[in-house]
Amino acid sequence: MNSEATSTTNIATLSATKLENTTSRAGIVKVRGYTTVGAFSDGRGQVSIDAREFHSASYPDQVEYGISITVQAYGTLQQQNISFVDENELESLMEGIEYLATVDNKITTMANFEVDCQTKNNFSICLFSNGEGGIGVCVSSGTVGKTSAFFNHHHLDDIKKLLVKARAIIDAAKIKNQ
Repeated sequence: MNSEATSTTNIATLSATKLENTTSRAGIVKVRGYTTVGAFSDGRGQVSIDAREFHSASYPDQVEYGISITVQAYGTLQQQNISFVDENELESLMEGIEYLATVDNKITTMANFEVDCQTKNNFSICLFSNGEGGIGVCVSSGTVGKTSAFFNHHHLDDIKKLLVKARAIIDAAKIKNQ
């Protein structure tokens, strides 16, 4: 195997979430559990969140927890992408959303701004000035063929509530699996 192929493989492995790594091997029986946490939409797009539990049948005690976030953009092309977020990223994602909720037009002295937070698996939330004195929210999933949906600023609270609910579902599942 040449060093370029090895390097690419290592980068792909490093960028994958623990959820994905648990079930990425070929030739194994994969167990993927999920509970739908909820969704919100506003006519321009939809965001839905599932709590996730992944393991292989060979190693049922080696369970990884997290969430999947599906972003769907409405329009002429109904695009959809899913990002996985490991359990250990949930807290920082929620803290990032809390910070984003405090952002106003005074965050910079410049006329326009963008403020964002992103997870390891390319889920991102970006606040931006909309040119009319308001603030918009862009929720995106993926890299190549990325799906982005645009919402009003108040939907940050909807995302945060779904994440808190997902955290509670994961915590309950971990207690059951002890």
